[in-house]
Amino acid sequence: MSFLNFTKYPPSLDFLLLTLGGGLLVLAWLEGADNALTRVAAVFGGAPLFYYLLHLYALLALQRVAAAALGLQRADVGSVWQVWMIAVLLAAALYWSTRRFGLYKRQSAGGWVKYF
Repeated sequence: MSFLNFTKYPPSLDFLLLTLGGGLLVLAWLEGADNALTRVAAVFGGAPLFYYLLHLYALLALQRVAAAALGLQRADVGSVWQVWMIAVLLAAALYWSTRRFGLYKRQSAGGWVKYF
């Protein structure tokens, strides 16, 4: 079992082989999969920077609306399950706008659009 005795910082060769090799095996396994989950992941993967920036502004707006509704200066969530619930609901809410931008990105001739 000494080959599993690797260090993450600085990354040892064993750590890199284990993580990158495992990741490549999972990627090869998922490459042939075509189901609803992979199509949804492809939408978010088609415009990742757009989704990232959009979700940050959406979270900021949600936080300010919640703080104003509760009469607080800052509204925070109380537990981890609430964070995950907000993440899933936010991803579902931003799915269509990310999909539309991904389609626009593929059809656009502008070079700057490719960065989003």
